[in-house]
Amino acid sequence: MSEFQVLTPTSNTLPKVRTFKDVFKSQSKTLGQLNREFDLDFVIGLISVWLIELNDSSSVKNKMSDSQMEFTAHSIYETYSLRIADLVLFFKNVKEGVYGEYYEKLSSEKIMQWMAKYYDERCKMAENYQDLGRDKLNLNTTKIHPKVSEIIFKDVGKEKVDHRIDYKNGLGTRLKNKMEKTQEEFIDRLKKDVKTSSKESLENLIKTWSKRNDMKMYVEILEEELKSR
Repeated sequence: MSEFQVLTPTSNTLPKVRTFKDVFKSQSKTLGQLNREFDLDFVIGLISVWLIELNDSSSVKNKMSDSQMEFTAHSIYETYSLRIADLVLFFKNVKEGVYGEYYEKLSSEKIMQWMAKYYDERCKMAENYQDLGRDKLNLNTTKIHPKVSEIIFKDVGKEKVDHRIDYKNGLGTRLKNKMEKTQEEFIDRLKKDVKTSSKESLENLIKTWSKRNDMKMYVEILEEELKSR
């Protein structure tokens, strides 16, 4: 069985996850790790498989198209720092109606709204979990995009670090430079990706990202592209 098959919804090797605590204790790989081990297409394809399974198993009247699911997969990956265990819990919650019923249709906007609820609760629970380690993400302290944060702190623990990031010391300066470089790379990639996105997809993503203070600069990029259409 390939690595891809092991991580799909139908695999019996997935971690048994029922709560956020199970997610935090899980040793499952992050989507960022999978991107580094394989490539972005692998990760987007994997998230898309989870979306396809949800789409096919639901009884809604209006289902998502392949292009909508692919765009949603990109949006999930670029917006949130997740583990495979997160996918297990999130899609389980969706199917169980934790975020509300969805009789009429599935859409990118609706799934991103549900994911925002999931991630907000995840962050709150993380603050109360003492042994969370590198999975603990405090957006109010870092003030940076969660995906950027994951890359910046991927080596934390290999040397002693003050997580308040004192830019006066050498390590703080290196982290600051790395944060700025990574954020620039993300912005450059986002500017390229939006060129091939539909108007509807851009509008949906703007609605979702506008609800988050840490996403304002990215919303401006989407709005600029939308105005140029």
